Amino acid sequence: MYMEEMKYMKVAPELNEPAAPSVAIVRKTNVVHYRQNRYEVPKGTYYPGRKAEIHPSKTEDEVKFYDAVTHELLAEHKMCADIGKLVRLPRNADRYKESRYDALLIRVANVNDSSRAAHANQ
Repeated sequence: MYMEEMKYMKVAPELNEPAAPSVAIVRKTNVVHYRQNRYEVPKGTYYPGRKAEIHPSKTEDEVKFYDAVTHELLAEHKMCADIGKLVRLPRNADRYKESRYDALLIRVANVNDSSRAAHANQ
């Protein structure tokens, strides 16, 4: 009887093999769905057919999203324990550091220099 059952049995998977990263589609709204939440990726990340590899940390407190083709890091987030939440990128992320503050600081310095020059000429 055991020999007859053996025909239908499947080989058990190896436990030492690392799990393949899961892949998700990058949506038009620049979000990736993972574990019933939506994680934001930088603006302009979306193009039709783009996919992101999802790599949770070993402790599952952080998750990283990589481009499935180029393996470029798209975003990293703290893992959200809630369900149905939009996890936004932090406002101090690198994409915001091209900031208007530096340009504004230069403009203010130029205005101050020109006003000093005007007062000196009077």
